[in-house]
Amino acid sequence: MTGEFGWDVAVIGAGPAGSAVAYHLASRQHRVVLLERSVFPRDKACGDGLTRTSVELLSDLGVLETFRSSPRITGARLINRGRGQHDAPYRPRGRHRPGHGLVVPRIRLDDILRQNAMAAGADLWERCRASEVLTDGERIVGVRVDHDGEEFDLRARFFIFADGGSGSLARQIGLGPAGRLSTGFAMRGYYTDLMGIDPVFQMHVPLANPTDGAIVPGYGWVFPLSATDANIGVGFFVGQQKDLDLNLRRLFDSFLDDLRTDDERFTAMRRVGELKGARLNCGFDPARCWGPQALVIGDAAGLVDPFTGEGIDTALESAKCAADVLSSALELRQPEAAPLGDYASLLVERFRDRFDVGRKAIKTYLFTWKLLDSTLEVRRPLFRVLRETLLDYGTEDEPPSCIECAQDWSWLTSCGVRRFIQEVEGQVASTIRTEYAILAQAAPKLVDPRGRLARIILSLMTARLGLGDIVVASKVATAIELGFLAQQVQLDIEEDPQPPRREADGNEPNWGNRFTVMVGAYLLAQSSRMFAALDSKCLVLASRTSAEACGAWLRERSYGRGRCSEEAYLQILPLKAGGFFALESRLSGSLNGLSEMWIRALESCATHLGVALHLRHEVEQFVQDDAKRKDHPIVRLLESGSFSLPMIRALLADKLPVAIDQGSIDVRTINHALATVRASGALSATSRLQREFAERAADSLSTLPSVPETNALRDLCSWLLSDGIGRDEPAIGGVRLTP
Repeated sequence: MTGEFGWDVAVIGAGPAGSAVAYHLASRQHRVVLLERSVFPRDKACGDGLTRTSVELLSDLGVLETFRSSPRITGARLINRGRGQHDAPYRPRGRHRPGHGLVVPRIRLDDILRQNAMAAGADLWERCRASEVLTDGERIVGVRVDHDGEEFDLRARFFIFADGGSGSLARQIGLGPAGRLSTGFAMRGYYTDLMGIDPVFQMHVPLANPTDGAIVPGYGWVFPLSATDANIGVGFFVGQQKDLDLNLRRLFDSFLDDLRTDDERFTAMRRVGELKGARLNCGFDPARCWGPQALVIGDAAGLVDPFTGEGIDTALESAKCAADVLSSALELRQPEAAPLGDYASLLVERFRDRFDVGRKAIKTYLFTWKLLDSTLEVRRPLFRVLRETLLDYGTEDEPPSCIECAQDWSWLTSCGVRRFIQEVEGQVASTIRTEYAILAQAAPKLVDPRGRLARIILSLMTARLGLGDIVVASKVATAIELGFLAQQVQLDIEEDPQPPRREADGNEPNWGNRFTVMVGAYLLAQSSRMFAALDSKCLVLASRTSAEACGAWLRERSYGRGRCSEEAYLQILPLKAGGFFALESRLSGSLNGLSEMWIRALESCATHLGVALHLRHEVEQFVQDDAKRKDHPIVRLLESGSFSLPMIRALLADKLPVAIDQGSIDVRTINHALATVRASGALSATSRLQREFAERAADSLSTLPSVPETNALRDLCSWLLSDGIGRDEPAIGGVRLTP
């Protein structure tokens, strides 16, 4: 440390965010002072729930072992009161990563995190109140503090505001959240004498205003400290002006009354200690999270999830981002002159979609609630993904990028593939986000990432074989991905929805189907708009491909439940599984001046590649050891009667029942179907056929010149012929992916 500065970084606030950033910086040998107005240990109003994401971040801080005696949480449970529930279990996201949540009272969590920061070398000043930010023009020169009755000016190179959302010092310099409607309120208490509470985060919906019975945008929670003790509370979020008048205490008492009435496990519960309430700052604005020499993190930055109210994981992650940016700045010759805008970029990348989803859900809460209510037990992929995206309490995995499927392909960087894929994925997400933020976050989980990878590579390599117009290739790939996603979404329309429930004003519509039709139409319209902008012939070809794919799906289902023969299925397959792949080569090739002979060769390769990928996916559905989940991939096949090739072959061997009543599809039915198909030999036969199509795809390239682009496409085919897909995945139930 040199010059006039006493500290590299001064952190105002020693909660989870402040202590975490102090740890990260101090462990990198930076001089850090941590200012805390209270004295540890001190309590905070909080649900005490640490999601799987929070637990992973605690592991990164090196303190997870400290909480080994805390109750482990196995997942989250959404309880639609009186109407059923939806479970989302936790699983490890990677090798040696924790696959559970925790419940840890804040009085303990905060104390352990501040001890960890001090052990790393940070100085902690308790009873230290920062009252004013001192500036010289735009430059921050210090903060005025009162430490144990002594007032003085504290100087540092950088300042981090982590002093919570209720009165952050950052507001003095125009940073931190703004706006009364970007907030929420919560109240919690500790209760004992419960009976047999499961180790899951319980989220109870809907909450109703005890005054007029109107649905409130929020939920009640039960976070277990043991089988007999829990943190119980309610939280709601302000969607419109009238929500500011809601009586939080009455809402809390009403929720407790409902718990006691609806569930005998809560009948005898009694409170231990006092109730605590808190304001939830959800007004995250990346532009207001940084300034010259200053960053704002955690609650002070408005980083409380605007739909779930979760704030520990965002606090810990924003702390990590802030530490990375400041640590890089401190390595410069003139650290205080370093631009800190990279911090905002990191926050946007990590949190933008999550907050857009939450805010739109709150503003349109009545529709959001109706959609959730009517699809809570619908097991189709679209609604499962939407539930997990909207009500994510650390249960959701990161949206996959198809780049991850490419493994160690040496030509990824040299041929510009990685950058091209990222551009296309970004354009797809941006287009969807305009109207459906929730779908932008969920969309990557609705398509096979390997199929998306192959389609995008086909567009790029085809363009490079011709004129090399990468901009056109990107537009083609984006438009096709939107059209393909439209088809995938509309496959989740319920063919035989449950009878509508009677409401006071008449029949309730099927909100799931209504949403699916709206989203599918929007995606198709955006895709068509992009095709039309390229060339009118593009729109004609794209429309024909989409129509043929839809016709193939309809033809398959017209045979009736499980009655499509193998011969008919294989005739349909190229249209429903290969059409969009062939369209990539046809459009990208024609717009880049390729000869018709080359385009047809590439189309043939693409079609066979699409079929091979589809068959591979059908095999993998039966390799997944996920039978305990009601939303196992084969449930959709069992419900619709639109069987995959392994199921058709097992059916021909009289091993699988033709008709299965939708209401009887339980864990036992799923396990029976999995075991039957696995034992029939159908998986090995389908895998052999998949390899045959991959070989045909490679053979189609024989007339093309041996240049890097053609070789890249051959690598793509070889990827399907080798054990490259799933080679690190063990065989399950004696099933191997390739014979």
